Amino acid sequence: MTYQAAFSRPVTVRLMLSVRFLGGCPMLAIGNDEIEKAPKLGNFILCSICGKRHKVEYGEEVLPDGTKKPSKLLAFYKCGEKNYLAGINGKDIRKI
Repeated sequence: MTYQAAFSRPVTVRLMLSVRFLGGCPMLAIGNDEIEKAPKLGNFILCSICGKRHKVEYGEEVLPDGTKKPSKLLAFYKCGEKNYLAGINGKDIRKI
């Protein structure tokens, strides 16, 4: 998946969750209740792939006039050359 509006540049984010493919399109559904109950996301994540700590990064929201402002909507971390989705709205979705 590529997120352009949430990040300063297009990046591909690989979801480390169970994803159901419907008609070839990956779908991810998380309810507001689940997000609210999820633990807060810290500044670093212990990676389940390599076992190292990675810094949590956030994208920018692109406003209608083209300007950008920091956004905490989607959080991701980098492991090697790949980006992984870590959180939504400051909550750790890996724990859902």
